[in-house]
Amino acid sequence: VYEDGETYFVRVVQIVDMGLQDQGEYQGKPKGSAEEILLTFEFGEVLNGEGKPGWLSVSLPLPGRWEETGKFKGVHIKSNLYKYLEVLYPEGLFNGGKSKDYRSFSYSFDWNEMLGKPCQLTVKVTDEGAAYINKGSISRVPAKFINSVEPLKNDPVVFNLDTATPEDWMSLFPWVRNKIKASLDPVVVEKAEILDKMAGQTEAKPNKPVANKTKPKSAKVTAADFDNDLPF
Repeated sequence: VYEDGETYFVRVVQIVDMGLQDQGEYQGKPKGSAEEILLTFEFGEVLNGEGKPGWLSVSLPLPGRWEETGKFKGVHIKSNLYKYLEVLYPEGLFNGGKSKDYRSFSYSFDWNEMLGKPCQLTVKVTDEGAAYINKGSISRVPAKFINSVEPLKNDPVVFNLDTATPEDWMSLFPWVRNKIKASLDPVVVEKAEILDKMAGQTEAKPNKPVANKTKPKSAKVTAADFDNDLPF
């Protein structure tokens, strides 16, 4: 059970490429769309009725891309994405941009480097009992407490539609799969639908195991899997 306003030591257990997603509104005006990344954290000290650690996630929009090259633009230092990268993977960014308010992705950026990394997050609980991460609350674990952070109980994984198997796809929570299928990018939607069909065929075959949702298979994804050695 999560406590409202409590800060927990957690580790990154899953990173999912969500494709192009609508970003809703701000002050009554649409924010447009952006490629999105989902970071899921394992709360080793919060156990459910089955004795398994809790998982909570945050969705973060990625920077836009330059039309000429397709490379990501810089990460603004006031963005939530920057806060998470600064804590979990500071060596993934460098100060090579024209503006002091932006950081650029390093040439060898690799999402896998964030898996298992510890941090502190504060949780909020609604009146209905739903728990969620206070998105801007991320901070480093003090050095004197680093050995107190529970190790991961589940296999860490980076999920990318381009390399995913049907088992990888089915290891995602249903709400995550549904959000990917609601992407504004028709290519992402098509790939997700193909995985859906393949997963159905896989499940219909006898003696064909389906990946455990709490222990997804880890598919190594490196910067070389993406254009220009950049993230999704």
